[in-house]
Amino acid sequence: MRIFIDTEFACAPEGITFLSLGIVSDADHRFYSERPVAEVEALLARQNTDFVRTHVLPQFNRLEGVPWHELPARFATWLDQLGPSHVDVVYDYSGDYALIEHLLMRMDKPPRTQLVPTIVGYLLDDPAGQNAAEGCWQALNATMGVGQHHAFADAVALRSRFEAVHPSTPADVERKVLVMDAVVTDVIEMFEVVHADTADGEFTLSLGDGVEGVDWRTLKVGQRVRCRFEAGHSTRVLSAVVLP
Repeated sequence: MRIFIDTEFACAPEGITFLSLGIVSDADHRFYSERPVAEVEALLARQNTDFVRTHVLPQFNRLEGVPWHELPARFATWLDQLGPSHVDVVYDYSGDYALIEHLLMRMDKPPRTQLVPTIVGYLLDDPAGQNAAEGCWQALNATMGVGQHHAFADAVALRSRFEAVHPSTPADVERKVLVMDAVVTDVIEMFEVVHADTADGEFTLSLGDGVEGVDWRTLKVGQRVRCRFEAGHSTRVLSAVVLP
């Protein structure tokens, strides 16, 4: 199973503050949560973000969702109710998955479901995918009153992009083990993970505590690492070594 995710957030000098999370699966399971409007308005009073005030906040309170303070526990329960032991988490911006990693850290009991991050930023440049997303936003505006820059609407649009670009992708594909060099692009200490992009830009790899051969805490932006990883619809780093 795949789940498609999107977040809305505000950037401040102290870092990113997530405002909402939208998820939809390829079987149409749905999950949504947003911060209370009063919290977002208080944030904007301290650090005004025109984009959030203009495009994001006006679309709050339009969909019923999980209370933000219950998000980690409710997300864990929702994941386990999906059924599969493994779920591909599809996203087009690395910050989106950073929220998922943060939620996993805050759960009292981790979900049984194993999440496999799958970044698909390449879809944003595909004309067929863009047309599918535009049509999706129009339909959601008409039926649910939400559109682009609403986390749930953008998650559904991402699913439409994926299906437009990969219309006949089989559910089970051959998984290959690859060895490729990558460059560290993000060190996210809060979420205990490092992101590294391969030289050809095809893969964004996540290195955390489960990766053999390297401690993510020692890595720095710009360092080169040679990664051995499993690739199919998603990627999972098996081991890595730091290159000189």
